[in-house]
Amino acid sequence: MWIAKRNPLFIVLLFMLGLFGVSSSFSETHGETKLWALAVITGPFMDNSKVRYYLQPQINFVDNKYKFHNAFFFAGLGYEFDPGNNLWMMAGYNYIKQNSGHIRRLDMFRQQLDWRLAETNDFLINSVTRLEERKATKEPGKAVRIRDRVMLRVPNKSWEKHSLVVFDEVFFDLNHPSWINSNTFFEQNRAFIGIGTALSKHVFFDVGYMNQYQMREENVMSNILFFMLNIV
Repeated sequence: MWIAKRNPLFIVLLFMLGLFGVSSSFSETHGETKLWALAVITGPFMDNSKVRYYLQPQINFVDNKYKFHNAFFFAGLGYEFDPGNNLWMMAGYNYIKQNSGHIRRLDMFRQQLDWRLAETNDFLINSVTRLEERKATKEPGKAVRIRDRVMLRVPNKSWEKHSLVVFDEVFFDLNHPSWINSNTFFEQNRAFIGIGTALSKHVFFDVGYMNQYQMREENVMSNILFFMLNIV
């Protein structure tokens, strides 16, 4: 208990190790290697305004014969009711390269809550909770899911502008249209560990390793090189 109270990183790392152990125990799992690159751009519409804009482009690649996996874009509006705490409404679309080689388009809507859970000179913990509605343009039914990510940043006091970044994100499917690959409530888990760098007062860059486990007819364990640019 003393270690956990003094060092929140201990809890997160222990949790991630447990997730890796549980996910690796599933049978009928195949692996994939991916590269993900995204940017999250947010800011006020005017100086000192609590109304904010949100932009998120992303492109993903996978080690198969197509290489391109998917790309999507989100745009939205939000309100900052406290520093670091925001409520967002946004819309976007996602183009996915299927195993058949065909492109599937999803129209997406998202309600998102950003919440700063704890902050000291030694660490920052925040969460991002999303309710997402996805609609395949050529398939019936709308898929609804909820996802929650808890992220820990620990500044490196001897290596200025850099920090250790750890997060875990869980996905839960609330319904299962025919075009959804998963038929379970728990749909996937993403666990990340990497290095964050403050490029300037408003620009931050994270790079590291992500483990993605997806529940499918044949479960998928992906090893991902992950890049994220934050502009605030």
